[in-house]
Formats: sequence, C-alpha cells, structure tokens
Amino acid sequence: MSAAEKLQLHNEPAQPLFSVRDLTLLYGPEKGCQGVSFDLYPGEVLGIVGESGSGKSTLLSLLSGRCPPDRGRVSYRNSDGSLVDLYSASEAQRRTLLRTEWGFVEQNPRDGLRMGVSAGANIGERLMAQGVRHYGELRARHRLAEPSRNRPAAHR
Repeated sequence: MSAAEKLQLHNEPAQPLFSVRDLTLLYGPEKGCQGVSFDLYPGEVLGIVGESGSGKSTLLSLLSGRCPPDRGRVSYRNSDGSLVDLYSASEAQRRTLLRTEWGFVEQNPRDGLRMGVSAGANIGERLMAQGVRHYGELRARHRLAEPSRNRPAAHR
C-alpha cells in the first residue's frame, strides 16, 4: 500500500509534496532529460537511477532549481502547507528550501560539504541555520545522523 493510500485510509486528503510535470532540459539531441513527470507523496521515497549520461544530474539540478528548464514545472508543498512554484520563486526562496526543508546529496562531496571541518560541524551548521541553538540538541541530532559503527554493539 502506498503512502498516499495510507493517508486516504485515515480520511486525510492525499496531496503531493512534490509535483513535477513535463520537465525538460536538453543540451543537444537526446542530451539531458525530457518529459519527466511524477508526484511524490508524504512518506514516499523516490530513487533516481540510470546509466552514465542518462540525465540524472541534469534532472536533480532541475529539481533543486539550480538551473531553469526548457519547459515544465515543479511545485513543492511547504511545511506550512503552501504550494511553491519552484521556477516562480525567488533565488532566496529556493536557497531557503535547499537549506531547511530539502536534503540534496551532491555527486562530489566537495560540492556540498566543507571538507576542512568535521561531519558533525557540517550537520551542526545546517541545524544552526534552521534556528537550533542549544548544544545538547545539536549533539543529539548529530548522534542520530552518525553511522551505526559509532554506536555501541547493543544498539546495532
């Protein structure tokens, strides 16, 4: 049963968090991505896989708002329930989404992480940007993000 169907069982209207329609960006004949459409509902996970050169990075750049499409639209439902048209939003609004509500894993870690600081500091900076200021809360959230090898064997 999908997450959308589970929501409907609880009499809650299923509304997509993320809606993509006819998203297209071509760099040349058959280079890039074209005609991508999907809805992503609360609780769902979408994996984007494909061969080298199949358009995965282009699609993720479009979905993050880092580059404009030739055609298509992307809508996102904020945590407050309002709908944001990604390409009508200002650059500041898109940056806020990337820093607060979305997680974006870069293909090259140097593009998304500060390599001169610890993993904890990278996580802590993002949490502090969202308003978390209490050191104990930062540490607690960091521990949740640590790989299982750092936890005692009884918790693995």
